[in-house]
Amino acid sequence: MGRKRKYFYFTSDTENAIIEYNNCNDQERKNILYKNIIGPAFEKLIEILIRKYQFFYVAFNEMLLNTTEHLIEKMHFYDKSNGRAFSYFTIVARNYLIIENKARYSKKIRNKELTSRNYYSNINIEKITDEKDQSRIEFFDIFVEYLNSNYKRYFKKEEDLKIAITVLELIDKKDSIAIFNKKALFFMIKEMVRINNSQKISKVINIYKKIYRGAVAFYMENGYLDRKRNYLRRIEVYEQERKK
Repeated sequence: MGRKRKYFYFTSDTENAIIEYNNCNDQERKNILYKNIIGPAFEKLIEILIRKYQFFYVAFNEMLLNTTEHLIEKMHFYDKSNGRAFSYFTIVARNYLIIENKARYSKKIRNKELTSRNYYSNINIEKITDEKDQSRIEFFDIFVEYLNSNYKRYFKKEEDLKIAITVLELIDKKDSIAIFNKKALFFMIKEMVRINNSQKISKVINIYKKIYRGAVAFYMENGYLDRKRNYLRRIEVYEQERKK
């Protein structure tokens, strides 16, 4: 068994300092906490992420400064009940770095400033893929927990509720179901709910998809899932704005 990895630069003291910072009204005390504990941990975390994933389409110092500012902006969202501070700020910083690096790469392409070297040759694809796969698994588990606690918020009609509950039951059993495609899913739902109307099943699944999109967007931006938030509303507002 390999040794457990330890992040000596981002410890429980760092987490406690962040919690104290968020609950503190004394600006002088907040400055001390940030300067002596939080700031150095943020900068080390960002430096490691930049070098690990080779985010080099933005100057290092610029990226370090911008990402640090982003973490400071998101610091008040951190809630210990949603997990460790290290995990939260790693996700927030990594997502920001990915978005910024892609944006700068796209800008270089548009301005024809990119050299002939292949963009992807400068990024460790396996590391990115493994990290994303793990993040997807972690997010999906959190998302299913959210749905189990909130599905009644989105489905009011009795028949819709039955379908919604059945979908969640099938998700919980996904590892033991041999075939898990759309046709098989619809068939199983029809059998379990005793319904022949595929449109009603599609309606519920489409609502779940919209909730998922809204939850993913929030998670990517903030690094956690707010279990009291209405993510369907978020997507509906976005779609209305696009139609204007």
